Amino acid sequence: ETSIYQHLWDVSRKYSRFSSANNHLIGEAAGVYVAACRYPHLPNAEVWRRDAKRILIHEISDQVDPDGVHRELATGYHLFVLQFFTIAHIVGQQSNDAFPAEYTARLDSMSGFLKALSAGGRMPLFGDCDDGYVLDLGGDRGDPKPWIEIVDRIVGHSTTDGAFSECCHEAANWLFGPNAGTSKAAEPKSAQLRSTHFHEAGIYLLQSGRTGHGDAISVTVDVGALGFRSIAAHGHADALSVTLRAFGAEFLIDPGTYDYFTHPEWRDYFRMTRAHNTIEIDGLDQSEMLGKFMWGRRANARCIDWRPDGSKTRLIAEHDGYTRLSDPVIHRRSITLDESSGCVRIADVLDASASHNAAIHFHFAPECRVELVGDRVVRATRDEGAIEMTLPDTAEIRLSNGETSPILGWCSRAYHEKQPITTVRAGLGFRGRIQLTTTVQVCKA
Repeated sequence: ETSIYQHLWDVSRKYSRFSSANNHLIGEAAGVYVAACRYPHLPNAEVWRRDAKRILIHEISDQVDPDGVHRELATGYHLFVLQFFTIAHIVGQQSNDAFPAEYTARLDSMSGFLKALSAGGRMPLFGDCDDGYVLDLGGDRGDPKPWIEIVDRIVGHSTTDGAFSECCHEAANWLFGPNAGTSKAAEPKSAQLRSTHFHEAGIYLLQSGRTGHGDAISVTVDVGALGFRSIAAHGHADALSVTLRAFGAEFLIDPGTYDYFTHPEWRDYFRMTRAHNTIEIDGLDQSEMLGKFMWGRRANARCIDWRPDGSKTRLIAEHDGYTRLSDPVIHRRSITLDESSGCVRIADVLDASASHNAAIHFHFAPECRVELVGDRVVRATRDEGAIEMTLPDTAEIRLSNGETSPILGWCSRAYHEKQPITTVRAGLGFRGRIQLTTTVQVCKA
């Protein structure tokens, strides 16, 4: 108990402030709150408990927008802070110190975002991820399903009569006690995928088909801010980047993070525009990197039109990241999902006056077998099915895999782990205004 007291004393007197008042502050307050509730007889525990609870209530509304998306706009950190908020909520209930309804509602919204994002298959990444976790019980620490189930139990959405799925049962026992509920085998249920959006966060999902079926398609588009507050520490230069899942499997991916401090050239690469499924102009990033966790001039993205209507869903968005050039360039992207044909159409408009070089990059999941068919058709096949991508006919097409000079064709699915993948680069020069069309045909499984 002496050590716990010393930790409480030390953390509570120097909570993170200014640019560090992000997920760090949430973790500090959650730790103090849990310890102060569990050891109420320690000197000053009551004051520390009240202060920590006040911080958590403030931060869940300050750092999480009404859509339920953590404002660092990084999938890994969203799941990380959800765990802190959830555990504090459970401890509060067990200590007769319940959190207010507004806190519970925002927690529910955070879980709802993860539920929507993971309905089409493995949850797509965006922004930084360092594999941070709060409770490690030997499973996949990046899997949101256990935490979705736990939040469903807290807010009253659970319809399983007290039973948890196998992936969640052990976590539930630790959080709710040994009588939390029996374990039930996971029973995947088919559900209709529907297009949805999280407007304030700028995350759009164009979806069709049914989960578990060969017609399931899920496209995620990032039209969000670079990151949280002044330094946007965990953001990537990925405006208008897309990911694509079909048949519940990944095809076009966000390559991840890999490293923060040890390998600066790799830290830079995984944040670059070329490491995302969007367009790079004149070899420059959309936003200016100033350090490992610092940005200067930022790209501002905005939605122009969103129509999730009928059998076709369309999104039109643009960003101004390249208006900093001496000859400004606006990148506008239109993405259309045709449910009847299983075709995704990406139309990019680059609006400038003078001459520039553009490069469209598409990064494929490591499980994909990628080949160039003819001059401009790329076929990606994996066990679940295949897609065919037709690239602009004016572009020079090149496939890269595990290149190091310059770095291209890599992904990282865990911190300090990386592996080669196939990246398609479609490069071209242009002058003035140009439209580039890429179509992705999902070949039904």
